[in-house]
Amino acid sequence: MIPGIDIDITHLMILKFILHTIRETTRDGGPNPLWLSLAGHVSKATFYRKISELEMMGLLKRISRSRYLVSLGGYLLLLFAYFMNIDGINEDTAQAVIGGAIKGNWGLIGFSDDEVESYVKLLYLSGRERLSNGLIMLYQEFPKNVLFILPNNLSLPPLIRCMRH
Repeated sequence: MIPGIDIDITHLMILKFILHTIRETTRDGGPNPLWLSLAGHVSKATFYRKISELEMMGLLKRISRSRYLVSLGGYLLLLFAYFMNIDGINEDTAQAVIGGAIKGNWGLIGFSDDEVESYVKLLYLSGRERLSNGLIMLYQEFPKNVLFILPNNLSLPPLIRCMRH
């Protein structure tokens, strides 16, 4: 589904459902995975297997029994899927990721959603040919991730050059 990352549409839909459920749930602090498996038309066994895979990839965090949160890497992956026009990942999901997670985690509250989306799109474009789970994890570290969008022929101090490779 996403080249270089072992993610399929079921993984993406689980991340999306958790994102939207967290946004809509205010009382109990997180979504119920059984509800998600029913809402997503995924069997319970498949749901838990995919949840486990997402946790191992660092894209999902278990906060308690039957409660999960999408990690920053999971949010970035959802945005990358949006940039790739993957079915089921729409503008509403992208806006929830940008406004609800990326801006807060990176301390970019003073920036517009369009500015943050443009920056994340630059990250995506700079690495789409070599996208991997490891690269997604590296992209989480703002402002260090700006090094990934700088041109290769830019004269940089040796320490920064080392960090890019």
